[in-house]
Amino acid sequence: MIREIFNMRGEVTRYNEFRGYGFIKGDDDRNYFVHRSFIEGEGYKYLREGDRVEFDPREVPKGFEAGHVKVIKSKNFNGLVLKPNPFMPQQPMTDPNRFAGREESVLNAVDCLFNHKNLLITGERGIGKSSLAFQLAFLAEGEVVLLDRLKVDTGGYKFAYLTADHRCIPGHDLFNIIESLLVSTVQKLGIELDYDKITTEIGVDVKLLKAIQKTETTNTRSTELVTYFVDAIAKIWDRAGADFNGLCFLVDEIDCLTEEINLAAFLKATIESLNFKSYPNISFVLAGVTGVMTDLLTQHKSFSRLFENIELRRMTESELADIVGKALVDSGVTIESEVKTRIINLSDRFPEPIHLLGYHSFRYDDDKNIGVADFERAINFIIRELKRQEFDNLYGISKDGLGHTILYNISNNSKSVFTVAELADEIGESERKVAGFIGDLVSKEVVVRSKGNTFRLKDPLFRLYLRWVIGKDKLA
Repeated sequence: MIREIFNMRGEVTRYNEFRGYGFIKGDDDRNYFVHRSFIEGEGYKYLREGDRVEFDPREVPKGFEAGHVKVIKSKNFNGLVLKPNPFMPQQPMTDPNRFAGREESVLNAVDCLFNHKNLLITGERGIGKSSLAFQLAFLAEGEVVLLDRLKVDTGGYKFAYLTADHRCIPGHDLFNIIESLLVSTVQKLGIELDYDKITTEIGVDVKLLKAIQKTETTNTRSTELVTYFVDAIAKIWDRAGADFNGLCFLVDEIDCLTEEINLAAFLKATIESLNFKSYPNISFVLAGVTGVMTDLLTQHKSFSRLFENIELRRMTESELADIVGKALVDSGVTIESEVKTRIINLSDRFPEPIHLLGYHSFRYDDDKNIGVADFERAINFIIRELKRQEFDNLYGISKDGLGHTILYNISNNSKSVFTVAELADEIGESERKVAGFIGDLVSKEVVVRSKGNTFRLKDPLFRLYLRWVIGKDKLA
């Protein structure tokens, strides 16, 4: 039996705009539950913490709730204050002072560079491969922040490598990679980026590379191409003189290259030719998604002998907390422990969601302390605005038939990864049928293979969207 008393006033103490509910502390000192549907008015309805409201208090079996809520005095909204944001959700971490975690990977990579070995960095998308590659390039150039932090004893040796980098995009081939690395290296030497200047001052004829490219009909192992690249490296090294003690070539996103691009065979021939010509202090650093090692081994069985694989796994909670801590260290802003925990829990142990959630929580903060209200406004913005169109599309192409049941189960499972067998058992369907749907979700890039025979949602925040759109209230 519901008992009503009218004309109560109170203040909104907590309201989650994304979830659509919160609490009002009445003038009688009781806490009243309030849902978006209880708010009077037309259109999109919400409350803000600190709002003074009038409502009909109700005693229900589960406690107290507020009905017919009307805002009588809205808390002043000061607007958005623009400020430099220390979180970087759209680009790799380039600042070594804010690079967090990956200590074992960094130590292994430092040892490899010190001994002039070649590296292949692999891992899932969004795991931080490019960030680590950037740090290795800076370290090779002589940046000592990570070395000092990890207490690496170099025995007095100081890295002073000449570095060059290239990021592959679909359509690139060996010629694009070679040209980019050579031009990047020449730029580091302070020579004008003019082909004639490159030819005159170093003897590297990029026009010749263009001529080779025009005569190539297939991307097979080209002796002429290897000879050209090795000769160019030798001339650059001779020009660099005593200013550098090594060369480091970084090639990122190699998984963008097609199967016809025989990168493994080209690099094997190049590395062996450089060693034969006594240029041993040259390291190649490659980066690509999990599985690219298998592709490279298919191209050439000796690839694993020439490159040491550093596989990046999902980060630990302490590493993720370190990302948040290092981002805020010089900002003058603190963060409540509950908010930090919730950000970490939603990240699925990937660094990219940490930066995305941290960025918008920091953006909404107006008192130099990121609290629950700031975090919940950030979640609301990310799910309802920033990623709404993307998630609407993913849901729309996945929900038909068994897809709705599968997505419902995935979104409300306590584990972020799942197997076909587990999923089939939980929803009471055959493994064969579930496997077919999961394969379809993989092809649509809604789900990705995680490790072994396990799968996960490609974007961990899609889980929140699903819980919202399917109608589940519990989001953490």
